[in-house]
Amino acid sequence: MLVLGAVYWGVRERIPLSASIVRQSVDVSKKYPSVFWLALVQLLVALIWIGVWAASLTGIQVKLFSPLRVGLTSSTFPKGLLYSFFTLSAYWVAQVIGSVGYVTVAGLYGTFYFQGIHNPRTGKIQLEVPNPVWQSLKRALTTSFGTTCFASLIVSWINFLRASGKKARDSALNGRTVFPCCAATCFLCLTSIIGDFVEWLNRYALVDVAIFGKSFCAAARDTSELMDAKGLHTAVNDLVVNTVLTIGALFVGGITATIGGSYAGLSARIQYNWIAWTGNPNGASEVIALSIVIGLVVGLTIFGIVSSVVSASVTATFVCMAREPQVLAKSKPIYTQLIQQTYTDVTLW
Repeated sequence: MLVLGAVYWGVRERIPLSASIVRQSVDVSKKYPSVFWLALVQLLVALIWIGVWAASLTGIQVKLFSPLRVGLTSSTFPKGLLYSFFTLSAYWVAQVIGSVGYVTVAGLYGTFYFQGIHNPRTGKIQLEVPNPVWQSLKRALTTSFGTTCFASLIVSWINFLRASGKKARDSALNGRTVFPCCAATCFLCLTSIIGDFVEWLNRYALVDVAIFGKSFCAAARDTSELMDAKGLHTAVNDLVVNTVLTIGALFVGGITATIGGSYAGLSARIQYNWIAWTGNPNGASEVIALSIVIGLVVGLTIFGIVSSVVSASVTATFVCMAREPQVLAKSKPIYTQLIQQTYTDVTLW
């Protein structure tokens, strides 16, 4: 509690900025709800890819490495190389799917930030670009797709090395060999640190790719300069937003889990069918527990779709405000006033 209190005391003056960014993100999401459908499609595509990947790996395993297979065997075929390829491909394609959705949302919020104009008569922000979500998706799948794939490949390689280090450490622990275990642990620690930093940098670099159409190297260089200038703001913004999203996930997951468990507990028909199916006369508690787990998974999945949009939009809005803060004050004074009226001693930067 003391640590949490100290953290809050240190970042309390920066919370209004994060609150304003989150509010902008929510307003745009309500204006263009199709971004949530995009996130749902992204989830479905990822599930399809997992199914195709698992079926392919199973087929290769049965075809090449079955004990009844004559010819190619594990002694004549590079089994480790094949598994490494499948592991890397799983990381890469999944990362690309997520990055395409991320770049699409970031592009939408960049368009809204730079081209949205505040209408003083209605008090709303108008955007003259037709179908901005579709326009952003087209850019993500065409001009920015190569850069997105390259950025995803870097993250995927680091995740692959991290997984390899974890496997090596587990093997060393099972073999009770001290030096290999220490070496694998150090390697895993190093790749984890580098991986976390690269993923963090990658999130902000992809915003530059989505909004300004930069190459990945140029975006990474400019992002590094932005972190040098606004590193404290970035860290505080991530801390506040991630905390809110975590609390939201726990809250939504708890509600859906409670609903699922309560429904199963109050439904005699569900309990009767479960007992008849399993043959366990004491199966009522099992179906209630299963319903709680299913409710939790459903709630976390739904909130995950929402939080993926919010996270991308918050990062995009933050980058736009950091690079061009005068645009916010000129075209969207309502958000600037929100900060300055609530906390008169706080400026944007």
